[in-house]
Amino acid sequence: LFVIFGFTHTTKRWARWGSSVLLLLLAFAPILFTTVGERFTAPTVGDDFGGRDLLWQAGLLLIAEQPLTGAGIGNGPYLMPHYINILADEDHLWGRQQYPAHNPFIEVGTDLGLPGMVLYGTILVTAAWRLLLAWTAAKREQQQAIYAYCELVTCISIAVLLTWGKSGGMDSHLTIFLLVSMWIIPGRLSQYSIKRLINERVTL
Repeated sequence: LFVIFGFTHTTKRWARWGSSVLLLLLAFAPILFTTVGERFTAPTVGDDFGGRDLLWQAGLLLIAEQPLTGAGIGNGPYLMPHYINILADEDHLWGRQQYPAHNPFIEVGTDLGLPGMVLYGTILVTAAWRLLLAWTAAKREQQQAIYAYCELVTCISIAVLLTWGKSGGMDSHLTIFLLVSMWIIPGRLSQYSIKRLINERVTL
């Protein structure tokens, strides 16, 4: 996140301060980062994705067999074990009765098929586009507060989405609804500010 902060004008100082604190902690209290180090050095299960590629393939196979409807809302994880066993050479179930696909788009597809994936993607792209338009308008109209908000939200969104793509159960998690809301808000604020500015000029 601090690396991403370094790419925007509004958050550069946060990147400098945050990186400085992390370096100090790393130098004087390295034990705090033991778990993080083990996360990167520990051997993965089966592949570089920790077994997620098997889940992704199983999810795509389920979608291929039921492309228009999927398994139904909430049913995808319960059908996943069947497709995992089709693809796996050994038992990967470990007694579990359900598996998320560990990818939000695939999870939506296993529940709702291709139409659900298209609708889900359209919502995200539209909201992100609204944020981009508001960001551009704020820069053009010199609305510093909204411009700074857009930069901050963009940095946080990138950091969240980098992990979101391989997370299980994140397709309908509150985090994604919060992000979409944060993407839409500046557009509404920008429109309100512009209308108020026009009204003030007309009054004068």
